[in-house]
Amino acid sequence: MNSQAPTERQWLLTSIISGVGASVTYLVSILVPLPSLQASYLLFMLFGPCFCCTMCSLYQYHRVRHETVPLQLGIMLLVLAGAINTVMAAMQGALRIYFENLPHEPEVVSEATRTAWKMGMHSGNSLQMGVDVAWDYFVLTGMILLGIALAGHEMFGRWFGWSAIALGAAGMVFNGWTFPDPPGSAGLLDVGPLCAGWFTILVIRMIMIFRSKGGLE
Repeated sequence: MNSQAPTERQWLLTSIISGVGASVTYLVSILVPLPSLQASYLLFMLFGPCFCCTMCSLYQYHRVRHETVPLQLGIMLLVLAGAINTVMAAMQGALRIYFENLPHEPEVVSEATRTAWKMGMHSGNSLQMGVDVAWDYFVLTGMILLGIALAGHEMFGRWFGWSAIALGAAGMVFNGWTFPDPPGSAGLLDVGPLCAGWFTILVIRMIMIFRSKGGLE
């Protein structure tokens, strides 16, 4: 097993670096005022690729000792979720930037034109909300399967796995109940921040494993 340690360590380190990148791009894009909307959305679009790299690298680390069907399926769904998130972010950014740059002064455009633009914005927003739900379902289903896989890994443990399963299942129920609107707008619990917190803790746990010899021998 020691012959596998260097490769195992490299994959774990890659997962940590990309996981930190995903966390930073996500938090900065939504919490830090940037010079322009373009900068905010371009940064947010980097979250998806970083998330995909994190999941692929985690799979390579995890499969050395615990190659399972839930692991393979969960990682596949999470990688697809990262790609869907990038599509969603691009749609959100393009819609908002395009319509905010249109003239709105009464002396420039007519009321009928402004009404048509608002209808177009509403239609485009409805489409990106549908993509948002697709992202939710892929990431939540992936979390459930990944939770099943992690529950059987001695370096993560049952509590880590079962918490992912619980969050994923709750999120799927709430999103399905309020579709196409987000659960938060319907007065239900939005598990999105809790899921983001879980993935952040996952990265922290990987850092702890990386620093532990027991996790790489």
